[in-house]
Amino acid sequence: MKFSTQVGNDNVSWTALKSIALEIDKGSWHTLYNYDHLVPPHAELMPHITDNRRAYEEKDCFEGYSILSAWAALTERVRLGCLVTAMPFRNPAVLAKQAATIDHISNGRFEFGLGAAWHESETKAYGIDLGTPKERLDRFNEGLEVIRRLLNDDQQKSFQGHYYRIEDAPFSPPPVQKKIPILIGGGGEKRTLRMVAEYADHYNFFIGGIASKEAYAHKNRVLDEHCRAIGRDPKEIRRSVCFFSDIVSDDARAKAQRDFMGAHTDEAGRQDLLFGSPQFIIDGIARNIEGLDIDEVILCGLTPSAETFQRYNEEVLKAFTPAGVR
Repeated sequence: MKFSTQVGNDNVSWTALKSIALEIDKGSWHTLYNYDHLVPPHAELMPHITDNRRAYEEKDCFEGYSILSAWAALTERVRLGCLVTAMPFRNPAVLAKQAATIDHISNGRFEFGLGAAWHESETKAYGIDLGTPKERLDRFNEGLEVIRRLLNDDQQKSFQGHYYRIEDAPFSPPPVQKKIPILIGGGGEKRTLRMVAEYADHYNFFIGGIASKEAYAHKNRVLDEHCRAIGRDPKEIRRSVCFFSDIVSDDARAKAQRDFMGAHTDEAGRQDLLFGSPQFIIDGIARNIEGLDIDEVILCGLTPSAETFQRYNEEVLKAFTPAGVR
């Protein structure tokens, strides 16, 4: 079992982000992810967390790919990625060039997380055309095709779509990795999971407080069916799940945090928000991954400090990692 983490770009200093990356690089973490947002995103995902959304979204938020480039130069071992890149923010041909560049800076450690985007208020504020749900997926599908053609040596470097086109595009240097792994997350069964089957090397789904392990198992079965329909081996696609988590030593404070974050769900869902002691977190992870096809657990929402990640490495990850394995 691999363990990774997502560190948000908002309300955190570059000094903290730098120290976190260096600490994670020393530990047994598999991948360090950030996210691709231009304003703090949580108020749209969980409206109950603030009664002044405008003020919330005016707080500090760094740009994700700039952070990834810096992390790539600072670290030596941990893999790096964005969970996930918003396709409408950048031309996909330019995005493919960014991915290849970061792969060189990191010496082949880049994980290419991609998504159709969902945050309506930030795209409106920044003048980015998000479009209807159908348009987002149409654009995403075209963008994936452009990226695949550019990153794979054996693909024709021309494409004509409704949203994007490339014309015999030079693309050098190629990535360090023979194939940069593409991660796609989400649960749309007709289109998103079909695109996972066609383009992705890694499928991600959010369990903790968002959906149940049963929902994840169902999505995996649908994904497997899409793979078989196009003649792809489902085992080629790595599977991961995300959990919100943080070490909170005081039981009452931990329960209050779960109740606050899980105001939209039931008690079972709140128990899957892994805020509590290291043992509470270990037990919650074990309970949720039991019997499921999962290669990687991604922990999100940790207090952004190097000390937090050091403690997770020593008190949580080592419960699942054999001694001496990194």
